[in-house]
Amino acid sequence: LYYLELRASLDTMNVDWLMEAGKFSFEYIADYEKAMKYFEDVLSNAIVQYGEISCEVSYIYNKMGSIYSELSEYDVAMNFYNKALDILESIYGTKSMECATIFSNIGILYRYLDNFEKALEYYYLSLELKINNHEKSTCYYNIASTYTKLSDYENAKKYYDKLLESLDEMDKLSCSSYYIGVADFYSILGNKGDALHYFNKSMALLEELGLERHPRMARVYNEIAGLYFSYGDYDLSLEYYNKSITILKEIYGTYHPTVAV
Repeated sequence: LYYLELRASLDTMNVDWLMEAGKFSFEYIADYEKAMKYFEDVLSNAIVQYGEISCEVSYIYNKMGSIYSELSEYDVAMNFYNKALDILESIYGTKSMECATIFSNIGILYRYLDNFEKALEYYYLSLELKINNHEKSTCYYNIASTYTKLSDYENAKKYYDKLLESLDEMDKLSCSSYYIGVADFYSILGNKGDALHYFNKSMALLEELGLERHPRMARVYNEIAGLYFSYGDYDLSLEYYNKSITILKEIYGTYHPTVAV
């Protein structure tokens, strides 16, 4: 991050450098305030250099939407997603391959709002536009997790199996997230051994990446705590709950809804 921040500070008109610093701050460091500042700062430069109707401006709107979604500001997030989508559709036409990521993000937002049918609608739109397994992995994960929410475990397992088959091509950060989803699924089915196996795989990948203080690690700790609680091992459960809460307080502050949950 130091290198990306230094590079961005040396040329504040370089759109690509600022976007890379913002992307890293958001996805790897989970510093949403810093990430948002990078994207807000770069937006005006991108509009001047590339025009309002450009892939670069659409990318920035999409990332800003994702940040607001993670902060539970869903109306603001949807506004930015729609801006990003409108630009891409004006450039490439409706339902072009370039729109797939935004469709997926809108689906995630609807899932956060517990509108699972609408979420599936956008996930399938995204899946139709993806080309290879690497690109389809996110769709498989999102569809599987939504079917799990709907208690349609047969369809959920079908898409989790597709996901696991595609992970060889994926980066470690993405795999860490997908393993959590698979672990959650097995936990719901009562298969605690497989659930713990996949939680540990996710935790190991996050540790390899040096992301011990990332929200995703907090989620792993929280899920493992719940698993130990169901075993009746309350001491270990409390240990992992405390680890999770400590990370979330550092990121969001003591009184954020994420910490309360």
